[in-house]
Amino acid sequence: MRLTLLHYGPLRDHRGCVQETIEAPVTGLGDLYRWCGFPLDPASVAVAINDALVPWDHPLADGDTVVFLPPVSGG
Repeated sequence: MRLTLLHYGPLRDHRGCVQETIEAPVTGLGDLYRWCGFPLDPASVAVAINDALVPWDHPLADGDTVVFLPPVSGG
């Protein structure tokens, strides 16, 4: 499946880029998250597909743009 991934915060630091297009043998968002090797617990991460927040069980389609949104902190 060909996907565009956008990365922010610690997930950007982990992948070393803000955006990438990948070909990955994944069947769902959980598979994609594990494939990326992100260090955060997925329970603390929101996900958006094509600019819309979606639940983790939302299906992926070839050509989707996916953003895993890490928790935000600050003061």
